[in-house]
Amino acid sequence: MSTGAYLLVKFKDRNKLIPAIQSLNDSDKLTRWDAVDGHYNLVLKTDNAPTLTEQVKSLEGFDNLDQCMINTNNEPTERDIDLTYSYVYIETDADKKDEIQKTIEALENTAFCLSTSGSFDLIVLLKGETFNEIDMIIKNNFRNLDGVLRFKQDHVIYLDRI
Repeated sequence: MSTGAYLLVKFKDRNKLIPAIQSLNDSDKLTRWDAVDGHYNLVLKTDNAPTLTEQVKSLEGFDNLDQCMINTNNEPTERDIDLTYSYVYIETDADKKDEIQKTIEALENTAFCLSTSGSFDLIVLLKGETFNEIDMIIKNNFRNLDGVLRFKQDHVIYLDRI
């Protein structure tokens, strides 16, 4: 049973990101959002994926959307605003998924590791003092983890700090 979904959104024109966020903020279907830099531009959490998906697809500048239904939700509600964060989206060997999730959850810098279905098998939020620290955690702990087929990483960008 799904407890919501993450929508990973890419825009053709990054200048359309702020108007998109302003438009989506009025939606009661949106639980949380993060602007990110990397493979996607926006990470959205929703309890009603079909409705929000259609709304996102209608946004000016929309390019692509990947959807991940949340199977287990151990996401904390609060984040330390003094830290930096990065999302890591992971495709796994199905037989190793639970073991990989437990290994990642045990890392000190893991804010959360969610089991998902859809475009990715796990969505991880890592925290650190700097993006370099997070990059080193990924290099030292993810790259050679048995059963990880592929992963993508996006840094969380605080638009109010730009």
